[in-house]
Amino acid sequence: MSLREQDLARQAKTNNTPLKSISLTPTDPHEVRSIVMGLRSHSAPGWDKITATILKQNILTLALPITYLCNKSLETGTFPANFKKAVVCPIFKSGEKSEPSNYRPISLLSTMSKILEKIVNKRLINYLEKNEMLSNCQFGFRAKKSTEDAVLTLASNIVTNIEKGDKCLGVFLDLQKAFDTVSTPILLTRLENVGIRGVALEWFTDYLTGRSQCVRVAGIESDGAVCRYGVPQGSTLGPTLFIIYVNELCNVATRSNMDIIMFADDTVLIFHEDSWDKVFHAAEQGLSKTTAWLEDSLLSLNGNKTKYLCFSKSVMSQPSAKHNLKIHMYPCNRGVNRSKCDCATLSRVASIKYLGITVDVQLTWGPHIAVVTTRIRKIIHIFKNLRNIGDVDLLLGTYRALCECIIRYCICVWGGAGKTYLLTAERAQRAVLKVLMYLPYRHPTTAVYEKAGVLSVRKMFIYEILRRYHKKIMSTLLVSNKRVERCPVPRTKSASGQRHFNFLGPYIYNKCNKIQKIKKLSHLKLKRVVHTWLSTMDYDTVENLLRVDK
Repeated sequence: MSLREQDLARQAKTNNTPLKSISLTPTDPHEVRSIVMGLRSHSAPGWDKITATILKQNILTLALPITYLCNKSLETGTFPANFKKAVVCPIFKSGEKSEPSNYRPISLLSTMSKILEKIVNKRLINYLEKNEMLSNCQFGFRAKKSTEDAVLTLASNIVTNIEKGDKCLGVFLDLQKAFDTVSTPILLTRLENVGIRGVALEWFTDYLTGRSQCVRVAGIESDGAVCRYGVPQGSTLGPTLFIIYVNELCNVATRSNMDIIMFADDTVLIFHEDSWDKVFHAAEQGLSKTTAWLEDSLLSLNGNKTKYLCFSKSVMSQPSAKHNLKIHMYPCNRGVNRSKCDCATLSRVASIKYLGITVDVQLTWGPHIAVVTTRIRKIIHIFKNLRNIGDVDLLLGTYRALCECIIRYCICVWGGAGKTYLLTAERAQRAVLKVLMYLPYRHPTTAVYEKAGVLSVRKMFIYEILRRYHKKIMSTLLVSNKRVERCPVPRTKSASGQRHFNFLGPYIYNKCNKIQKIKKLSHLKLKRVVHTWLSTMDYDTVENLLRVDK
């Protein structure tokens, strides 16, 4: 450990540590059995060749000794040395096989190690969530939070700022090998900052130090090498430890008057002001503070892959070409002569892919729907081959696995796009259904969906809107207030604002509740009732539900 790393670890310690601390409570045979039976049977074993299948087949005999081993580890604050060994297997991606960069390293850990990690991870997550140690801006690897929540929060933030009349800029950060460059001393300090003390801290210290790995190619293993940086790849605890490591970045953003959305290391910074000059000035200041924090955490920003977008209602309201955004590093000449500053200038783009969704500057979602349409059409040939060997039920199951999942992903975010965009996705969807059911090209649209028993893209959007908004109002206990017949619909100044979930969620929910009385239904019954109702709905009724009355 270098002197700089020691110094940064000391600086990372805060004085306002919580009074509460975690307790690594003992496990029992019932919990061990549950964890073992939940392991994936086909996962490759670690260096010891012990597979999950072997443990499952002998769990009645092994549950007690595994429980004893795990409890001894938790009691003494030690992690077994044999559990620290990892085997890295390079998996070929594409391109030239002689090029090492074309291989993805997969880390294989001991199955016994996974059991112990799952026990500790369960207690760690419960402690963090119960005591609200993690920032609400972090959506990665947390219960009841998903990529859809992150994208929806991002879109909501942008739409809200634009509706207020502010200029809005989003910086999409790219961190270089973030999981592999985590500093162990700094991580241990930040664990202590959130209340990991005593035996628990000793356990995590032992878990993170003295780890080794070797490379296995064609059955031949290399000599072992000590891992000095990073959270263990392929581990259960690794993602949780990483979000603790970067949790302070959310607080930096809050103090710097910028909004931040994170899914693990996928980070977006949002800046908004009443003019583009002020926005770019705020963005440079915010980026400087973010970069400084990353340097103090021994994390690095990839300037070539970090991009930014200027969000607006129209092309005419975009900032001029004179505006540019730089990542100012220290030392820098900007205080003397800004024109001579040689800091990296970020690339400004019209659209960018974030968590599988293509975000464009006007939030039309046209570029994303084009990607969805292309992906659907690319799988038509699969059904042309499968329809000769499988029945319709098998093909429809395959359709749901390969095609419908593409459409459903984050449809609450992009499903409110213009009808012209959505029709292209619906045509691609119908093309797949016609192929798998041997229907002619000009077969009636309604009959295609009725025969397949699936929802169209727009019906799927309504279904997901109702499901998600119903879940939202149930969690806020709004449904228990009998005097509230209608959910409040926010005011919007533009048509673009009316295409977003914040507006369409309560608006469509109120319309459907007036017809079907869905507000008092349980979440499970609502899904069943709404799916049946939408399946029998004609084209004009769907259009009426999606139409916003003036």
